[in-house]
Amino acid sequence: MMNRFINNFFGGILAGLAISFGSLAFAFASLYGSKVAGSILFGTGLLLVCFFKLKLYTGKIGKVFDNDKFFILDLAYMLLGNLVGSFVIGYLVYFTLNEDILNVLTNIANAKTVDLTSFNSYLKVLIQSFFCGMLVYLAVEIYNKAESNVIKVVGLLFSVSIFVICSFSHCIANMFYLSAANFIFSSNFLSSFIGLLVSIIGNSIGAIALYFLFKVFNNTQGEKRWVQKY
Repeated sequence: MMNRFINNFFGGILAGLAISFGSLAFAFASLYGSKVAGSILFGTGLLLVCFFKLKLYTGKIGKVFDNDKFFILDLAYMLLGNLVGSFVIGYLVYFTLNEDILNVLTNIANAKTVDLTSFNSYLKVLIQSFFCGMLVYLAVEIYNKAESNVIKVVGLLFSVSIFVICSFSHCIANMFYLSAANFIFSSNFLSSFIGLLVSIIGNSIGAIALYFLFKVFNNTQGEKRWVQKY
């Protein structure tokens, strides 16, 4: 059990680092006026996660019903590691980067919080997170199932680029942005914490929903392996 914890927690930290670097690259690209390029750079974080088989919560939660009951604990360890990794990188960034990039990070972080008095604010973050969860699940599935390395990489990067360009909400990236903007230890803590919690829920529901949609589709198609045909 201890080995299982160590593997998932430290693999989670590494995944948090990878997503944080991708998130930081997006912020720098945005600073220089190229959000499209930034969205592709963001995707390199997930590409590193998949290539090194790191433990990213949003990449694993969709398969929760394909695993044993202890997988819930694995997911909890992963999520904790992801948040620790992105939190550490976020605050290292906060203490080292210049004001221009910190302003960009602050603007992004503002969009990841919720207005505690507005139901629509909660709903907006939930829906954005839901769509993000679906696209992350799709990106990981393409990487895992495609036979062509080109399709693996392009499919993953394009899936990630969609949710980044559309400003959908990824909980691990959110932790990085909130930390890099110093929202965690500030008056923004509560709106940041609740926004993060809502994004975790939305990411989870989105990934699980797409898993079940594909499961129904595959069952009606005789379990055809849809990705590998292309």
